[in-house]
Amino acid sequence: MPQNQNIDMSMAENKSGYQKIYDRLADRYDLVYGRILSRGHKLAIKAMALNGPHKILEVGIGTGLTLSHYPKHADITGIDISDAMLEIAREKIKDLKLTNAKVKTMSAEKLEYDDNSFDRVFAPSVISAVAQPGKVIEEMIRVCKHGGHICIVSHFAGKKVHDKLVDLLSDSLTQKFLGFRMTTPLELVEKNTRVEVVMKDSIFPVWKNFSRLYILKKF
Repeated sequence: MPQNQNIDMSMAENKSGYQKIYDRLADRYDLVYGRILSRGHKLAIKAMALNGPHKILEVGIGTGLTLSHYPKHADITGIDISDAMLEIAREKIKDLKLTNAKVKTMSAEKLEYDDNSFDRVFAPSVISAVAQPGKVIEEMIRVCKHGGHICIVSHFAGKKVHDKLVDLLSDSLTQKFLGFRMTTPLELVEKNTRVEVVMKDSIFPVWKNFSRLYILKKF
């Protein structure tokens, strides 16, 4: 067997459960999630106040659902662990004729960038879809410049009895079939001593706990 084929097989065997799910969902991800996530993407990009030539890292860019929402002057780097999803993102970059965006295969838990590299670091609906959310948040803070902003859109574990019950009952199903966790603790964001929470809001007014938007400022 050729050596490169051995490497490919080894990589496939070492894929995380989440990565396998998103590879499988890639070709229908936009259809399933596009309209649901669009509101959060628009609100987040507006909240990041991209009124200058900001250097942006999008962690978990997936199929590139956010690409059409960024201003043309933004310098966008997107990373994701799913090659299948990134292939779709690359096609969107071509179709939209974007010269200010590029994507790369990379784990959110080990960002291959120097400290203080980006003005804005954005994680749209990814914190609940990684094995180690705390590590991802720390990596996002590390690569963000001092005074820069980290933007997170995600579902977090609820505090009210009803919300806790919904999260606990649905968590095993969402992890197995949809690739995201319902029980990520809010404390990972709200109790982090390296950042200041400068904005927090609910994406959907009717079900406030479904998805939350945070803007964090790095000290």
